[in-house]
Amino acid sequence: MPVAQQFDFFVILYYLLPQKTEVKSSNAMELEGCKQLFHWLDAVGLYRHVYSFFTDRHMSIGKWMREENPDVLHLFDGWHCVKGNV
Repeated sequence: MPVAQQFDFFVILYYLLPQKTEVKSSNAMELEGCKQLFHWLDAVGLYRHVYSFFTDRHMSIGKWMREENPDVLHLFDGWHCVKGNV
């Protein structure tokens, strides 16, 4: 069961542990987790408050965000950018 915590500055922490039996490969787990997150945000009525979303540079997530969530600004987290020498 997901656990969420909302703070005064509207940061939502969402913990999700997708099972590898839910997807075809471990590479697909990140995308599935994002899909489940956005489904949950929509179900609880918070999707309309999401303006930006930070992830690593997973190409499938980038494509999915462009196609399915074009109104949400998709950004890369700094740690992954520095690690990948972007």
